[in-house]
Amino acid sequence: MRFSLLGPLVVADSAGGQVAIAGPRLRVLLAALLLHANIPVPASKLAEMVWDGSPPPGAISTLRSYVRRLRVAVDPGATRITSHDSGYVIRVEQAELDILEFEALCRDTRAALRAGEWADASAAAARALGLWRAAPLLDVPAEALRGEFAGKQKELQGQQAALKAKEESLQKDGATMTIEQRTKVEKDLRDGNRELQQKVQEYQDDFNARQNEELSKLQKALVEEVQTYAQGEKFDLVLADGVIFAGPALDITPQVLAALQAHGVRPSGASSGAGAAPKSATPPKGK
Repeated sequence: MRFSLLGPLVVADSAGGQVAIAGPRLRVLLAALLLHANIPVPASKLAEMVWDGSPPPGAISTLRSYVRRLRVAVDPGATRITSHDSGYVIRVEQAELDILEFEALCRDTRAALRAGEWADASAAAARALGLWRAAPLLDVPAEALRGEFAGKQKELQGQQAALKAKEESLQKDGATMTIEQRTKVEKDLRDGNRELQQKVQEYQDDFNARQNEELSKLQKALVEEVQTYAQGEKFDLVLADGVIFAGPALDITPQVLAALQAHGVRPSGASSGAGAAPKSATPPKGK
């Protein structure tokens, strides 16, 4: 299956036939999931996107119904769109989604630039920008989603068109140009290509930063949910990549402070009033 966002939202099956996604909210939901491809998206955030910032009461329940309908259209095996904690994730390969292909071509462009392969860099950048069929998400009724790409498409495509015109001019008139004229045009092309690659890089950095921001928010929300649940269920300890939650029964701070005071060591910040243990004149022995 093939998904395209860089223009009108298009879904095609393995034979190239277009898959109909009926209903504007269903299209917004699919676009929202694809913008965060392979990254779980909280249901609350999806609701914000589907209803363009104004989800109604009961939106989460309605969202579940939309997800079921979307699975019928694009995921008959129920393996592509899956539930993930308090949200959903859509799994796609690079060749199945144009924005992932765009990122890969940006990487190819940078690699060619580092190697000094100007023609390869220009060709990779042209293929990347060629994926932009029109304004991204052109027919998806959600300003919140379209804002993800504001201003980038026209700027990049305009600069690509200008470079292509210079390349064609050089090929057509190069033989009749003076050495100075040809040298200037070639320099303009190199500088223009370098500037274009920089802007492509900036776009990818912005896109990656947006993905990382959403992932960070999701991870924070999940930890908070685990902590709330663990407190309510009176768990002692929850471990994942480190300690997520520790109950008061596992807090040994008072015992550590008492042991330090017994050895004549006053913890930093402890008061020097009556009852405080005197500080040892020599460091305590031991481990």
